[in-house]
Amino acid sequence: MGRSQWNYSIVDPWPYEGPLRRVDGIAPFNHFLWPLDQDWFWANQDLDPQRRYSSRWNFYVVALADGRWLSDGTVREDESGMRIFATREAALRHAAACLLRMIRAARHWPSHLVDHVSPEDYVALVGWIFNRLNQPPPPVYILPPPPPPARNVPQQMELFA
Repeated sequence: MGRSQWNYSIVDPWPYEGPLRRVDGIAPFNHFLWPLDQDWFWANQDLDPQRRYSSRWNFYVVALADGRWLSDGTVREDESGMRIFATREAALRHAAACLLRMIRAARHWPSHLVDHVSPEDYVALVGWIFNRLNQPPPPVYILPPPPPPARNVPQQMELFA
């Protein structure tokens, strides 16, 4: 089950009362908006599966209903401190820059850690990020909500019963 199909019927431990919604109308859950599947990029899914890249190496953007973009899914009651951008490209560049900063730091982490980045992995991860930034955005298809259930209209035989 993808994150965009999460079951939101469970009780929200920290409800969000603000106006921000995802492009498909989903409200934040626990002050977090999950991205749509086509806006979330994972190195361990895109690169060589034999290398076993850590799931830490991913970045995403969240399309908001008002046309803006978040480069981080965390939302606050007020918009101060949130990473909101006017275009998808700007949000992607910011999210990619944050990931590049972490990848550069991971080169100096102890080599026994699963998230350590070797020189070969560094070249592959940086190339993967720049390739993702140069791809055109995918089309977004938002299905309308289902129609309300049909009313139970009594039939003629039921009227005379």
